[in-house]
Amino acid sequence: MRRALLVFFWALVACNPYDPNLGEIPFLCGTDPPRCPEGYLAIVLTGTRCECQRNDIAVDPNQYECSDDPQESPTNDSLGTATETGVDGSGTNPQARSFNAAVCPASDIDLYRVTAPTGGSIVQVSLTFDVMRSPPAVELLNSDGATLSTGESTVVGTITIAKSVDGGGTYFVKVSDEMSVNYRVTLNVLRP
Repeated sequence: MRRALLVFFWALVACNPYDPNLGEIPFLCGTDPPRCPEGYLAIVLTGTRCECQRNDIAVDPNQYECSDDPQESPTNDSLGTATETGVDGSGTNPQARSFNAAVCPASDIDLYRVTAPTGGSIVQVSLTFDVMRSPPAVELLNSDGATLSTGESTVVGTITIAKSVDGGGTYFVKVSDEMSVNYRVTLNVLRP
């Protein structure tokens, strides 16, 4: 009987009921060593961000390949050079416009110009990004560059803004990140 109990005890200790595969989507590193579980690498992306990535798909942040960024010709990193989107809320059925772009190189800023026809118009922004990278910061700015709203992520890989603006005029959507990331941004303005 004693032998049977010992075998049973060792079987319990030797078996692990948990799956060590935590998936392909990166997750934040721990603060104490080891920073990542077995089978994952700690990839330091910025001075304040570290992600655990599976060994077989870990991406070196210095080797990231940015997609073509047609919005960067000419540069669109200031209010004066923001990409003119043609999104102005005009007509009875305003049409959204989408742009494929990249924050590239790291710390790049992309700005897009939209026009609200009247106060109470709603500026809508939906940005999808490469989930293997850190989420970019998405902001709605007024004509002076002051932040009116920041994007929220309700679905993995998507950041949205829906903001009612006080007056008609020019507004800007700013996309930035501390690392390179490919994204697609869709912009729309709805009349009140």
